[in-house]
Amino acid sequence: MKFAERESSELVSNFRGQGTIEYLVIIAIVVVIALVVVGLLVSQMDSSQGVSGSSFKIGGLTQSIGVTESLVSPADGNFAVRLLNNSGDTITVSNVKVGDANASFSEDMAQGGSKFFTVNAGSVCEEGKVVSSSVVITYVTSDGLTKKMVYPAQVLFDCTPYTIAQANLADQCPSCGSSCSGGAQSLSADSVDVNAGCYTATDLNVVDSDLVGSNILTGYTIFGVAGSASAGSSVPLYANLGSGQTSCWDVGGSVISCSTSTTYPGMDGNVYGASYTHVWSSTTNTMLDLNTGLRWQKADNGSAVTWQAALQYCSTLSLDGYTSGWRLPTFSEISGMYNFQSGGCITGFSPCNHYWSSTSVPSYPSNAYYLYTDYGYINSVNKNYVNLNSARCVRFEN
Repeated sequence: MKFAERESSELVSNFRGQGTIEYLVIIAIVVVIALVVVGLLVSQMDSSQGVSGSSFKIGGLTQSIGVTESLVSPADGNFAVRLLNNSGDTITVSNVKVGDANASFSEDMAQGGSKFFTVNAGSVCEEGKVVSSSVVITYVTSDGLTKKMVYPAQVLFDCTPYTIAQANLADQCPSCGSSCSGGAQSLSADSVDVNAGCYTATDLNVVDSDLVGSNILTGYTIFGVAGSASAGSSVPLYANLGSGQTSCWDVGGSVISCSTSTTYPGMDGNVYGASYTHVWSSTTNTMLDLNTGLRWQKADNGSAVTWQAALQYCSTLSLDGYTSGWRLPTFSEISGMYNFQSGGCITGFSPCNHYWSSTSVPSYPSNAYYLYTDYGYINSVNKNYVNLNSARCVRFEN
């Protein structure tokens, strides 16, 4: 009986010991499996988010399509983004848009797969800067549905390694050949308008006929043109106050020498000298007075009008690219269109009528001054008078 009890006690003890070992083995297996799973997850995240030294790390795992890396090509400035498919489906990426630049694709991506997509965006990348842009991905699901996903945050692109090479700039400029509509164009002094396109090589002195040595003081060079004019022969700074008259007359109207004399000292032709020249520069429809800096309308409004109508006409004038600033000339300016040497208007002004100024008569403000071009004097008339004066407009050049 005692033997039976002892044998039974040993069996129970062995069973308990064996059960404890089995529990420990099971716990160890569970721990090992957990470690393996954690290791795989960490490895997957590291591989999907690892980037080179010139790229940005981006957390995109929570989006259907994640943006996990952004790069800039040092050679051409193109953008590249690495996309990760988290949609749970096999998809086909059809378009990737970065900012205003986009590119079309037909690239399949398996669930969990990642791939680089390059977008031609060299014009967006600024040399030496970091820029941020929105990213929009368009893709097609396995069921044929087209979806568009806007990445919820601006993506940074490091343009620091991007260098604008001279060759790249040359590639952006088409050669002046048959590819240019209408062929190569030439610059001209006739118009201030310059249209986009291809141009032949044109010397600057062809465009600006005043760019000659005789108009530049000795010792100065402008755009490669050396000056030959002496300081004594240059037009004085106060020349804009002169009339441009180079001849002299006595009290009887006979032409006399403009040399200084005690008989008729200080005449206009004597002050500025017979060599004085009033300098003008023209475009198709305007004339620039280089003495005063005023740009004049070559033609006029076409008919006699009231003073108010003349003011309104000039305020809306647009000529040869000069679209604003036009007005009637003042009392002091209006004689600038008159030729005090030969009479009539300066050569280039056509027609030559009588013209309103913008100046009112202070003692009788219902009248305004006008230039009477038959004799070159300034008179005044009622502002509502319609059968005498036309409008020739002027503007400040600068």
